[in-house]
Amino acid sequence: MVPFQITFLDFQESDSVWLAVQKRIEKLEHFFDRIVRCEVAISLPHRHRHADRLFHIQIHIYLPGDDIIITRKPVQNEAHRDVYVAIRDSFNAAERLLREKIRIVRHNSRHNAEPHQPEGQFIGKISKLFYQDGYGFLETNDGREFYFDKKSILNKKFDRLEIGEKVRFFEELGEKGPQVTSMTTI
Repeated sequence: MVPFQITFLDFQESDSVWLAVQKRIEKLEHFFDRIVRCEVAISLPHRHRHADRLFHIQIHIYLPGDDIIITRKPVQNEAHRDVYVAIRDSFNAAERLLREKIRIVRHNSRHNAEPHQPEGQFIGKISKLFYQDGYGFLETNDGREFYFDKKSILNKKFDRLEIGEKVRFFEELGEKGPQVTSMTTI
């Protein structure tokens, strides 16, 4: 589970609201597994008339190398008198932004590949090595991280790899995110 914090401002904390937010955070995590942390602030600003009291939701999603902030301050959205509707709309906006971010990252990584590379092959550098356990991680220029193990390496022995070394690799989606199917050092 992604570490998260929920802050209630200007109204009584509620277990059911807390649970609704937690479920939406879990849904975001299944949708995009690279979320580092999520902070949600829910407020009900005081107004002169009860009819003007609309819930405001702010979501701060921490990602590797970037953040996404969603602020829902509905001007005249009557439906946001209901905290659950305001939560739904805010998290739907968060999902849309995450989808767009994923689309941009995938587009950029395809276009950042060298022209003579086969389709689906990328360039990265080794960022972490766990020699005893036989696995490591590599990172692309756009900040994406990929898991690899010693069976993935084609042209060098695992114990001879070094952090910072450049590699060409093919990726696939594994159980816990993107991983390397095969790689060669450059």
